[in-house]
Amino acid sequence: MSEMSATWKAALWVGVVFLLGAALGGVVGYSYEHHLVSAANTPLPEPARRAQRVEQAHPGVEPDERIRVNRWTQSCWSATPK
Repeated sequence: MSEMSATWKAALWVGVVFLLGAALGGVVGYSYEHHLVSAANTPLPEPARRAQRVEQAHPGVEPDERIRVNRWTQSCWSATPK
């Protein structure tokens, strides 16, 4: 009888340690992934976002022309009433 209870205790401890390890691994993995994703999604400053939008809207435009388009769009957006 004590042989059976020792086996059950060992199995119970193995199960408990496995579940605690899985839970701890899940929490650490989630927090690490959340940290990586939030670090990768830092917002760009406004001039960089504007330059990116100009590049997407006008692909293949020369850099000097892109600067003029960027200035023009900036003046249009700043002139619109809020």
